[in-house]
Amino acid sequence: MPARVGPCVGRRAVAHGLALLCVAAMALLHCSPAQSTPGMPRQAPWSGPPPYEPQRYRSALPHYEPRRYEGPRPPYGEARNYVPEPAERMEDRPLAFEGPLAALPGEAGLRQDQAPVGEQEGARLHWRLSEAVVDRQHRLDSGEWDPAQIGLFAKEVGEGGQRQFFVDTFAKFSMDVAAQPRGSHLYEVILEDQPCWLYFDLEFYKDANPQLNSDAVMAQFREALASFCAKEGFAYDESRMVFLESSTDKKFSMHVIGKWIAFRNNFQAGQFVEMFLEYARGSQELGDGSGTNLLFVRGDLDDIEATVSVVDASVYSRNRCFRVLRQSKFGKIATLELQDGGGVVSESDLPHFQVLRTLASFVPDGTPFCEHFKIPADARHAPQAGVVVDADSNMQMLLNWLMVKWDSMRSEAEGNIYSRYLPTQVSKLIELDDGKYMAQLSNNRFCLQRERSHKSNGVFFIIDLTKGIFYQKCFDHEDCAGFSKFQIPGEFLLASHGLQRQGPGMGQL
Repeated sequence: MPARVGPCVGRRAVAHGLALLCVAAMALLHCSPAQSTPGMPRQAPWSGPPPYEPQRYRSALPHYEPRRYEGPRPPYGEARNYVPEPAERMEDRPLAFEGPLAALPGEAGLRQDQAPVGEQEGARLHWRLSEAVVDRQHRLDSGEWDPAQIGLFAKEVGEGGQRQFFVDTFAKFSMDVAAQPRGSHLYEVILEDQPCWLYFDLEFYKDANPQLNSDAVMAQFREALASFCAKEGFAYDESRMVFLESSTDKKFSMHVIGKWIAFRNNFQAGQFVEMFLEYARGSQELGDGSGTNLLFVRGDLDDIEATVSVVDASVYSRNRCFRVLRQSKFGKIATLELQDGGGVVSESDLPHFQVLRTLASFVPDGTPFCEHFKIPADARHAPQAGVVVDADSNMQMLLNWLMVKWDSMRSEAEGNIYSRYLPTQVSKLIELDDGKYMAQLSNNRFCLQRERSHKSNGVFFIIDLTKGIFYQKCFDHEDCAGFSKFQIPGEFLLASHGLQRQGPGMGQL
């Protein structure tokens, strides 16, 4: 009697047979052109050049693996769980330093023996400005790059000024910006110890100043700047001024970059602007038509007098982010566009050159600096007072109470806006003296003096544990010089003074 075949064995035999049929069919379909299947067209062998594969470029800088940061991360979005390895990279883009762009690396300060691109890894994105500053310094210490060749840049990634920072050559950054669609959120960082051109940020709100005409304001600004330079003995060349505008129906906004006068750092540029504003205030009442009354406006609808300067004096702080050509702020539509490039840059220039020529932080090596007896050559930002510390458990309880309280006060004054903004955070805690601290805030610009959130001015707390009080102040004292004082509940006054120091503070602006 023949042996019975089980159902499992039968199914395996059928499957094996089907597999053999599939192999045979594939062999027929993939036969060479010389042995093609009857009825199918004969394929001629390829005799042309190999298929084009575009080259890719990454950063022009060698990859640096910074020390892994073990401390707390910013409590927003991806940053909460951000780990430096594997590193996040800027997107690769096609190599294009050819043809009309062959001159870009040289204009951006690269030497002939420096390849503008290489096989190195791309630029690392840092959540903290201080890490990016260390990254840049490490590259300079390698001896391969000079300070005038590489800069520090930022990408705005969220509400409240959340940014990522990265280091790259000015040549490649200009390439990246030109390759990005309009409305990206890229910034140059004007470092506190690096040269810069004279730059201005002019703005006013149109609903608070309906009588103002922006063309008249700019005409008066040009005339006042020329008169001031002539009076004080500064060089002046209006043909070397660049005007970038991002105005809307609600706000006039203009960046002005003076490419005829460079400073050793942006603190010295700020001193120039302070002198100019002092001159402008003293010239408001001139009756000969050369006054500067249009350069002072009402900051808000509830302001009675026009005392706020059109020139924003707060943009000369250390390590300042400054928006670049074709970019918009996060959540905004208006982009910064070239209005008048004078003899420096033209709309007919390729976008890559337009970006490079409108940067305030790109000062070619060998550029002479401003020499004036009222601006000492060694003038610079004063060392930041205090020491950055980590909060212990008691101090953290106090900071948590402060953050909840300030969120609540903002909500009471402006309505429930938690859906629009992230919760208040303390971005940095600085010990000023024994029992006295400065807490810098992020995600919240609510000012009790104004009873509303500032649009650009930042706020901070001064915490005095010895007196049991804290103050709310604003960074831009000219815009908002007052302060509000509050009592700290007794249960939070047990905060330890033995906080762990981190070293010198680094402003993140």
